[in-house]
Amino acid sequence: MAMIQRLNNTSSDNSNDITRRLPSLQFESSLTDEEKELLPLRSRSHAITVSICAHSIFLADILSEVRQLRAQLQSTSRKTAMILQDLKETKDSVKVGILGGGRLGSQIAHCLITFGRMNLQNLQISTRRPETLEYLQHKGVDCYYGNKRLVSSVDLLFICVLPSQLPGIADEIKGYLSPSTVVYCPASSIPLKKLRQLLRTSNILKSEFHWTEESSRNKWDFNVNIKSSLEKRDVVNMTNPIIQNRPDNVVFCNPRLAEMMVCACVNMSSAVGLTTSEMLECLNMVILEESDRNPLPDNVRLTATDFGFNDLDPSGLSRKIDLPSIEDKKTKLQKKMALPEFIEIFKKRYSCVFEELHHLIAHG
Repeated sequence: MAMIQRLNNTSSDNSNDITRRLPSLQFESSLTDEEKELLPLRSRSHAITVSICAHSIFLADILSEVRQLRAQLQSTSRKTAMILQDLKETKDSVKVGILGGGRLGSQIAHCLITFGRMNLQNLQISTRRPETLEYLQHKGVDCYYGNKRLVSSVDLLFICVLPSQLPGIADEIKGYLSPSTVVYCPASSIPLKKLRQLLRTSNILKSEFHWTEESSRNKWDFNVNIKSSLEKRDVVNMTNPIIQNRPDNVVFCNPRLAEMMVCACVNMSSAVGLTTSEMLECLNMVILEESDRNPLPDNVRLTATDFGFNDLDPSGLSRKIDLPSIEDKKTKLQKKMALPEFIEIFKKRYSCVFEELHHLIAHG
């Protein structure tokens, strides 16, 4: 039995890397010392893409739950543990659009299909070459070339184009982008405030990543595809935007990204017509999974004060938040989200999005 196991292990190793015991045939062997200094770029690029896809899945999930909870919250005054379980049957899920069907756009689409708890009829992509996305079309994703059509028909927009293309895209879609649409620019080098000016919306957020000399030396498996990476719990945990400065991370995201995601849910609540009190109830259920069976501690529960809504009538409509402005100021929400209790609950909620597939992989 032990011999069979060793043979299986050997076979597995060889199938993964036939040069494992042949250093002279490995990619790195022909590189100069100067070129070897660039090797961390492979791990870094892969880690950034994995993180972007994970953040995209989570953002789509929480925004979808906000929309789905609207009907339940407006028809009942009682929170029940069953509400969140019934969300899959609710039709009013978020409509997602991806502008740009290149490598990043298609990766996000693949991951949304695999992990996202969404109807594929609510996912569409605008790209110059829709014929290259045949696999996604067979899955039921609407792929076409029409940027104006895309941005005017979605609730969540991912802009996955090169920075050099963005000014032209922004000029093309101006007047078609609804203020209620949440815009996520996952890999833009353009500052967030400049993006706000270009796209003429304050309902916009982006990912930013940094790294250190020490983190560049951390190991990261860049030989597997993005979906396979997210099938591993430890990788998902590394991408969690509320966790900063993990010693084993290769890259670190913008420390305010998690806060912006929560505030994007506030804006979605406003867009679907929730009152301030309904919005707070919704956010505590969606972000922190509060229910009758799972009440939150008072110091963790989200309140109107956390969002600067003290002056609002609880029965009046919720107010929108300027997402880019969060970058430059300290907020009460930022302070609350730094609480260890809040971080632990948020970590579990983030992992929950991926847990269904993880369970299937583990138990078949």
